[in-house]
Amino acid sequence: MPRKRTASAIYKSERSEEQKLADKAKTQRLVERRYRRKCYYISNRVRRKNPEKDAERMAKKRKEMTDDERLLEQESKRKYNATYYQKHREDILVKHQRKRTTEYISKHGEQAFWLHHSPRETFRK
Repeated sequence: MPRKRTASAIYKSERSEEQKLADKAKTQRLVERRYRRKCYYISNRVRRKNPEKDAERMAKKRKEMTDDERLLEQESKRKYNATYYQKHREDILVKHQRKRTTEYISKHGEQAFWLHHSPRETFRK
């Protein structure tokens, strides 16, 4: 027994090519808008909407800080940086080593591959 065609199926079959293309473009726009909205939401969770205002707010906050508060903030930053360095030590050192070698090669060109002065290859631990 053949299936009964729904109204939407009949409508879809009767549409012209222009209408089909227009509908396809419309759905594409909707998908892009949804994706952009999602990305915007994710990025705003990480950083604020207006970085200039944030910078002004932080500058104002720093002006109003007392010396003790400033010292406490510096100390907490120092502790955070130290723990971050200890956690990601190998990655940081490898990154700096790569940077040194690329700078050396860019400075000396192809000679860098056979010069006896090679960049520091030591992996400091």
